[in-house]
Amino acid sequence: MSSEVPPTSPVRIVGNLRLKYSIIITIFGVSGNLAIKKLIPALFNLYVHNELPARFMIVGFARSKLTKADIRDRIGELLCSRTNPDFKCKTRERKFWDHFSYVRGDYTNPADFKKLGIILDSIEEEFSRIQSPHSESAHTVCIGDIGDQHGRGHGDKEEEDEEEMKSRRDEEDEDEGIISPCAAEELAGGRRAHHAGTGDHSQEEQKALSGTISTLSALDNDVCHRVFYLSLPPSLFLITSQHIHKHTRATHGNTRVVVEKPFGRDAKSFTALHNGLTRCFTRKELWAIDHFVGKEVVLSLLALRHANAVIEPLWNHHNISYVHFEFSEKIGAEKRAYFDKYGIVRDIMQNHLLQVMAFLASEQPLSQHSEDIRDEKVRLLRCVHEIEVTDLSLGQYYGYGRSKPKKVTAESGMKDEKDEKDEKDEKEEEEECEFPGSITPTFACALLKVVNTRFFDVPFIMTAGKGLSTKCTRIHVGFRKKPASLFPDALPNELLIEVQPEAKIELTLSFKKPGHGIKLQQGSLSLLYETGLNSDSRFLAAYERLLMDVISGNQTLFIRDDELREGWRIFDKCIKKTESNPDVPIEYYDFGSCGPQHILKRVQKIKEGL
Repeated sequence: MSSEVPPTSPVRIVGNLRLKYSIIITIFGVSGNLAIKKLIPALFNLYVHNELPARFMIVGFARSKLTKADIRDRIGELLCSRTNPDFKCKTRERKFWDHFSYVRGDYTNPADFKKLGIILDSIEEEFSRIQSPHSESAHTVCIGDIGDQHGRGHGDKEEEDEEEMKSRRDEEDEDEGIISPCAAEELAGGRRAHHAGTGDHSQEEQKALSGTISTLSALDNDVCHRVFYLSLPPSLFLITSQHIHKHTRATHGNTRVVVEKPFGRDAKSFTALHNGLTRCFTRKELWAIDHFVGKEVVLSLLALRHANAVIEPLWNHHNISYVHFEFSEKIGAEKRAYFDKYGIVRDIMQNHLLQVMAFLASEQPLSQHSEDIRDEKVRLLRCVHEIEVTDLSLGQYYGYGRSKPKKVTAESGMKDEKDEKDEKDEKEEEEECEFPGSITPTFACALLKVVNTRFFDVPFIMTAGKGLSTKCTRIHVGFRKKPASLFPDALPNELLIEVQPEAKIELTLSFKKPGHGIKLQQGSLSLLYETGLNSDSRFLAAYERLLMDVISGNQTLFIRDDELREGWRIFDKCIKKTESNPDVPIEYYDFGSCGPQHILKRVQKIKEGL
């Protein structure tokens, strides 16, 4: 995607010049873990691969009393974690921070948003002044200086003088064979005659340089989109959105507001959230993000389903006996109050796994247009019945809400001093649990029924849990046994789609075992995405892909409000019934084990059709 001049040229422009607009990305909650660990590193990787527009600025907004240097220190080596060493990571990192500014403010204070709006307007104005170097009114501006100018009121003043920093950056650019927009103008206007007179560069190099400058001149100075990423607690979504609408909307481009899950805690709260957001923004301006959908394998489900002729005749209830979506994590809830409030069903099943199911089971869209793809996902979800209480099994690991009971060894019912000591120890252990007395499930199994002609009577199983022995996300598509087979002992085939830890697809088949006679053994045909595809394209992290889609205006992987509404319809009533009924059974399991044994046996029976 990078836009480079021919190799003979001594310079190239930083940024994707095919994106002729400017972009300002404002991250609310920039001091939080999501921004520090995911968002800013993802933007950095897009930057070093020249996939961001040539003119961009990242503005961080938070209540914390921080400086740009503080945020840079918090991120540390995370910026380099996914970057190829050939990209001179440290040099690129220094230049990346020239495109960053920090604003301190309160999410409930209109005055702070007015101040933010003034800053965004001035950045946009500076962008518009980066124009043709052939124009007499051409203005030399270095994008990094914009952030420094507006960061000074918030403790972001650097130790070095602004002009010295600008000079140093441009010198580094030239040394590395890279030229920033401001340096390009200076080089074209102030040094072009010198280069022509000294003969330091060939005619081909001068022609390439001229082409680079012409490309920069073709940037659309009138269009500047604004992205607002709400990396915030749900309680701040509406008030922040109202202030964005009133004070910081884009004036010469599109406004795009990215909202992270949870999208409500139930159908009622989702409706309230949606109504509040749509008072401020249109459907095109709202981007409900689920990072799970941005994973390479999840997006590849569309291609797997609809690009392979061999798949289509098999993809129905005549051949498929079950579909199992499996999600497991080694870590527990780690005393997060958010998880205790929402639980594993809301946190994983109702959004992540349901989105994966929609991509896997939906019909072929009319086109690759985002609305056509999302239309089919909604049609599929409308075919899913509401889950009954009998179709939902819950579990919880010991140490979350209750401690593991000690084995009873006394034969009589009489209490002795040892029994009383054991009871005291159990009570102390109970108090040491993450959430003493909580019945929030950390493991769940749900059975979903898709009522359409393709998947009638095919069980769709979801299992999700924390505190388990492995970390993985897998999709198991089990096929029926061949009727009247020559080999009645042959095991059924299974298609395994692994999202993590390895991105891979495996098809399990029966083969003849080497040697005398005909004996069968199972083997698999496997494709590892990162090594098995001969492609020059790089493997994108989920947030890299999704942020680039926001910047370029592609909503394919973002969840529409009718999708969210259907998701709550499927799960909401069942969740409420289990939460309001103290007699709903919860199976406990050891932390670090495979999970609740009775629930896992039930899953196996469903797969076997029992």
